[in-house]
Amino acid sequence: MSNQNLESAKKWLDRLTDFNKTVHFSDEEVCFYNGVYNYEIENFEEAYKQWRKVVKQSGKNHFRYFEGEDKKYLVFYKQQNKLYDRK
Repeated sequence: MSNQNLESAKKWLDRLTDFNKTVHFSDEEVCFYNGVYNYEIENFEEAYKQWRKVVKQSGKNHFRYFEGEDKKYLVFYKQQNKLYDRK
């Protein structure tokens, strides 16, 4: 995704999801990267949905998957979360 090759990223994410038990990524990590992909293809509703799951499942350090990533993802999530909480 960092190379903006989103077609390749989608294939990678699909394979990662299929083989998650073998490569030992956490479900939250797969969900986080699905959120990144959806954000980058401008499917913002799905990105927020994926990240909301990640935050809920992450326990005390609920923003840990955003660490070391582009800050725009966490900024977007927090803005959407404020809007969601107002409803």
